[in-house]
Amino acid sequence: MTAHPLSLDVHFERVIADAMRLLAALQHEHGLLSARDLSAIEQVTQEKQQFLAQLDASGQAHSAALRAAGYTQDQSMQHWLRQVDKNTGSQLTPLCLRLESLM
Repeated sequence: MTAHPLSLDVHFERVIADAMRLLAALQHEHGLLSARDLSAIEQVTQEKQQFLAQLDASGQAHSAALRAAGYTQDQSMQHWLRQVDKNTGSQLTPLCLRLESLM
């Protein structure tokens, strides 16, 4: 492992924050669809597109950080994170579970 676990924490937290913003926009959009507020729907659709772009960029940076830290897709993410947490004292596994639940 070459990357510091803290940097992985930051990447997880960024992706989680972006996913939460997108979720909030989707929930807002759902309410607007029920109310049939077309102008507001257009606005929230633009916001949603921005959040999707942010989430995509954060996700790509997150994936790059994981690869730099030694993660390969040959192994289970949960197993790899538990090993990192065990070896470094980090708390990446709960962040990963939170991200999974948001997605």
